[in-house]
Amino acid sequence: MRLNISRILQVSWIRTHDLHILTSGDLTYTSDARFEVLHPPGSDSWTLRIMSVQTRDEGKYECQVNTDPKMNLAVVLTLREYDMGDSPYESESHFTSASQTGAPPLAMAVIMGRQEQYVHLGSTITFTCLVTAPYTHARLPRSVDWFHEKRLVSVQAARGGISLDTEKTDIQTTSRLTVADVTEKDAGNYTCSPSDTRPATITLIVVQ
Repeated sequence: MRLNISRILQVSWIRTHDLHILTSGDLTYTSDARFEVLHPPGSDSWTLRIMSVQTRDEGKYECQVNTDPKMNLAVVLTLREYDMGDSPYESESHFTSASQTGAPPLAMAVIMGRQEQYVHLGSTITFTCLVTAPYTHARLPRSVDWFHEKRLVSVQAARGGISLDTEKTDIQTTSRLTVADVTEKDAGNYTCSPSDTRPATITLIVVQ
């Protein structure tokens, strides 16, 4: 089950204190030219950029995807004073899915789709994990591992039918785990665990 949010669904960024829709898809819905959305063609990444950040920009922002039920991820922007030579943000703020509290945050892993996913016995399912840099030039993970319960998933496992695919850009790493010919033993928790990054977990439920 692969969810490509860039081609199927609408992605919007909202400023929550006044419920102002800043961007929807590739369009910007604010007269403030400091705001723009970055979306590399063909990617699943939607990054809100704020140029010349000001104190009034502080607060909570929310990325929403029009799934059913709705998917949303909140970001809190807090400003701190830096000497210009020390500031990691270079007077711009870029964020996609991580909280910003002054100190540079870790990248964040998100597995697309619902927290619990159902699949029929004998079918094939693909989990897609997005690891996005919370600001420009942030360090992305060197590698991404997948775990079924607490066991490392390997393409060389005796079970067979397992494939892993990883794509990297400057602002995002995408890892896909595909499990073919699903059996009851494949049910349980799957964790996307990038190096030096918060992991994400999803539950697979196998039905007849």
